[in-house]
Amino acid sequence: MIINGADLKDPRPSGHREVVKIKLPSAFNYYSFGIVAIDKKLRYSRGESSNIAGVSFKRYTTQITTATSTFAQTTTESAQESHPKIVLVLDVSGSMNEDRKRIKLVQGCYSFVRFGLSECSEVGIVLFNETAIISHPLTLVPRNSTARQDIVNGLPSTAGGRTSIGAGISKALDMLGGDAKVSHIIAISDGKETDTPFIANVTERVLTSKVTVHSIAITDNADNEMDGLSKKTNGKTYLVDPSDEMSYFPYLKEIGDFVENSCRAIHKIGPIIPDILHCVTLSWPLRPTGALASSAR
Repeated sequence: MIINGADLKDPRPSGHREVVKIKLPSAFNYYSFGIVAIDKKLRYSRGESSNIAGVSFKRYTTQITTATSTFAQTTTESAQESHPKIVLVLDVSGSMNEDRKRIKLVQGCYSFVRFGLSECSEVGIVLFNETAIISHPLTLVPRNSTARQDIVNGLPSTAGGRTSIGAGISKALDMLGGDAKVSHIIAISDGKETDTPFIANVTERVLTSKVTVHSIAITDNADNEMDGLSKKTNGKTYLVDPSDEMSYFPYLKEIGDFVENSCRAIHKIGPIIPDILHCVTLSWPLRPTGALASSAR
């Protein structure tokens, strides 16, 4: 089966996703101009140039899943799914009880998990005071927002103790594993570090892992080291108003959109495996007017 652009509907603005179910009778391993040719592991590969004058390629992110079928195992160049990983690293030290800061933080994170996270990503939750725990392991985000309640249950219900932001970041790195170059830590805290490990103690490990650290400071009393670490990893930094529970969600959503844009297909040699949901990037041939070019060849 070869799926033409018309079968996938017209291209949509960047970030739009739709699920297309396909049944594949055999392996396709090419992508010719004007059509999407799909193999059993959903291979899409083409350069950004065109041999037809006046036509360029524009990328759109789409989710595609194979329908149920049985295939022989084959080895070919294919696109393997890669889910960007997000770890929420949340301060639950004693100061988070002041001015209902913990409650407002939970409200913002609740909205983010339920409505702001792409199903193209995995998310986990780490809570820290003077120590850190994994409150929810990395989990692929369900497409249905209601099904995300299990993740929400990992948000903090109490706060108390001292503050070790470094402990929270270190625990997040443990969760992500050694190579975290498509992973993101969102660290949220309201105060200065009081206990080791400090951020400075884990900075080298962060940089080695290639993780991106985003920081959200609750008032300007939050430790400046968070901001510095975000800048070193090309992450985003924000300052929220603790009196406004709505101030968290826009920043978290902005980070979520940033992460979603990094959702990509990785090309490698590997087995062809059917019945797997993939987040892939399709190249649509466009004329300078923005119109979809007709199929060629």
